[in-house]
Amino acid sequence: MFVNVVDRIFQLKEERNLTSKDVEVGAGLANSSLSQWKKGKGKPSLENIIKVASYFNVSTDYLLCLSDEKNGRGETDKSLSEEEKLLLRAYNNATVHDKFRIIQICMNSLDENIRKYGDLFLNY
Repeated sequence: MFVNVVDRIFQLKEERNLTSKDVEVGAGLANSSLSQWKKGKGKPSLENIIKVASYFNVSTDYLLCLSDEKNGRGETDKSLSEEEKLLLRAYNNATVHDKFRIIQICMNSLDENIRKYGDLFLNY
C-alpha cells in the first residue's frame, strides 16, 4: 500500500485518538488544513510538516515516508520519562527567545547545584 505524508499524519492522529481540530490547534495549523489535505485540495508545506512532526514528536523523515522509525532517535527517546518528553516537546515548540530563556533557567539551576554541592561533584 502506498503511504504519503497526509496518510502518515492521519495514522498518527488516529493512533492517539485525536480529532483533526486537536492536531491543527496543537501543531499551530490553519483551520481545516487536515481536511483540505485529505481531499487533495492542497499539500502540507515544509513549515507545516515540521510543525506536525514536532507536535507528534516524530521525525520529518517519518512523516515524509523516508523512514519507518518514528522518532529517528533510536533508544534515546525510549529512555526518557514522560516529563522529559513533555519538556522536549515544549522546548521544540518554543520561540527562539523562549528557547534562550529555557536554556538560561537550566544553566542557572546547574550553576546553583554546582555551588551548593560542588564538593560532591569534585569528589565523585
